[in-house]
Amino acid sequence: MIELRRTGFAHIDIIQTIKFSELESLATDDYQILDKKIFATQDMLPNIDSLYLDEQQTIDIKYGRSITSNEPCSFEVIKLFDNHKQFLGIGEPDEDGSIKPKRLFI
Repeated sequence: MIELRRTGFAHIDIIQTIKFSELESLATDDYQILDKKIFATQDMLPNIDSLYLDEQQTIDIKYGRSITSNEPCSFEVIKLFDNHKQFLGIGEPDEDGSIKPKRLFI
């Protein structure tokens, strides 16, 4: 083999990417432009269900407490969004219908 080139990753095509040198220059120039170029964390998990929490559920999950949900979940993990539709992280559904925090970005 002479060369190995990645042409995509999961649902992202190489056309959607930027070079590391461009990333470095954006980081030193203007973070707002950089933020527009970087994929949102939740977008990197396209095949996982989302759950939008109410205010009390948001408080509970942020404190590491399990919450109950009436939404069925067929996945081992679920994306959690707070009551302002901001991505919080990943939750793990239990057999009893509760969801416990697994990885949070708060």
